[in-house]
Amino acid sequence: MKKQHIITSSMLLVLTVFYTLMVRFYDYRAIGPLNSKVGFANINEQFHNFIGVHMTLYKITNYLGLLLGLIAITYVIIGLIELIKRKKLKKVDKEILIMGAFYTIVILVFILFELLAINYRPVLKDGALDASFPSTHVFITMCICLSSILINKKYFKYYKIINIAIIVLMATIMILRTISGVHWLTDIIGGLFVGGTLSYIFSFVISILKKAE
Repeated sequence: MKKQHIITSSMLLVLTVFYTLMVRFYDYRAIGPLNSKVGFANINEQFHNFIGVHMTLYKITNYLGLLLGLIAITYVIIGLIELIKRKKLKKVDKEILIMGAFYTIVILVFILFELLAINYRPVLKDGALDASFPSTHVFITMCICLSSILINKKYFKYYKIINIAIIVLMATIMILRTISGVHWLTDIIGGLFVGGTLSYIFSFVISILKKAE
């Protein structure tokens, strides 16, 4: 089973890298603002023209993103409380420590793509081009929500209700981000690839932890 998870994780990582390269080089043409280029230009242009731009939906996803911050902070607080009570970092629940390492990786991946700037948004941000691939809202939403769902049973009595609320939040943010028109379609798909890959690796690590207990 462990070998299967490693193979699956590796395949997801390879697919994510391959897809990223395709977005950077396949049908790479200037269809964006200020003649900015994007891969899969024909598909992206058609989809963008079909859905248009809806800044109200974009703003809603930004506000909903604050809830993601609250979810993440919840586990930081749990970790701090355990550290204060138990007085040693190694006595903090391994799930919380793994979550902290996971959040760090997510932040580093976010920074990486901001620096790489594979392509730019189909709309200007404050009159300037803004890195667009992958949709960070999509991949960060997936990472925070899915990782939370995997460990909530241990920390909350009504974890099933909480998990349902988190799933609704995740779906809402992803759908609204897609139809808001502030990203190319390939940005959204890229967010799914990156978020899905990272979340799967997190679930793999958590599963190993549970078997070891």
